[in-house]
Amino acid sequence: MPTVSAIIPAAGVGKRFDPVVKKQFFLVDGNPLIYYTLKAMHNAWPFDEFVVGAAPEDFKYISRIADKLGIKRLSMTEGGDTRTGTVLNALRKSKCDFVAIHDAARPFVTPATVKATIETGMEHGAAICGLPARDTVKRVKDRTVVCTEERSTIFLAHTPQVFRRELLLRVLEKANAENLSFTDESGAYESTGHKVTACLSNADNIKITEPADIAIAQVLVKKYFS
Repeated sequence: MPTVSAIIPAAGVGKRFDPVVKKQFFLVDGNPLIYYTLKAMHNAWPFDEFVVGAAPEDFKYISRIADKLGIKRLSMTEGGDTRTGTVLNALRKSKCDFVAIHDAARPFVTPATVKATIETGMEHGAAICGLPARDTVKRVKDRTVVCTEERSTIFLAHTPQVFRRELLLRVLEKANAENLSFTDESGAYESTGHKVTACLSNADNIKITEPADIAIAQVLVKKYFS
C-alpha cells in the first residue's frame, strides 16, 4: 500500500478575514478552525504522517492541537511567502509516496470525499475533488460581461488534492525557480502538461474565507463534530 502524507498549508494571514486573528485559529464552539480540519482528516484516512506548514510562532500551538487529537506523526515546516512556497517546504519535509494537500480553513470535508480523492489520485497519479457549477457562469472584465461560459464544463475545485509526491515536488520547484505562484497545486501541475482527474466533493466542504462564513461554520461544526 502506498504511503500518504496529509499536508496542511496553514501559514496564511487571511487579511480578508480578520486583521488580527488568522482565520485558521479563529475559535468556533471553543476550538480553532484548524482543530476541526485536522480532526476531519485524521478521522478520514490512516495517514502515515501529517505535515503542517505554518509560521514558526504557531508551531507549539498547532502541535498541542495535534496531540489533543491523537495525531502521532506530525512534522512542522516553516511557511513560504506564498501558498506554493509553503506547500513546497512541506513536500521537502514529507517522506511519503503520495500527498493529500488540504486547506487549513476547510474543516468540513467528509471521509468519503477524502477516500475518493486519495484512491483516484493513486490510480491516476493526480486528483482533485470539487463540484460542478450550479449557477450560470459569466466572464466579466471591467464590470462588463465578456461572455457566458459553458456551465457543464465548469468545476469548482476543493481540497484535498492528491499527487504523487516526487512529481509534484519537481513541478513546484520549477514554479518556484520561475517565480510563478498558483492558487492551488492542480494549477501548477496542469501548467506543465500533466493531467489531473476530478472526483466529486461534498457540498459542505467549503473554505472559510469571509467573516460571514463563521455563521455557517457554527452550524456545520454542530452537524459534523457534535
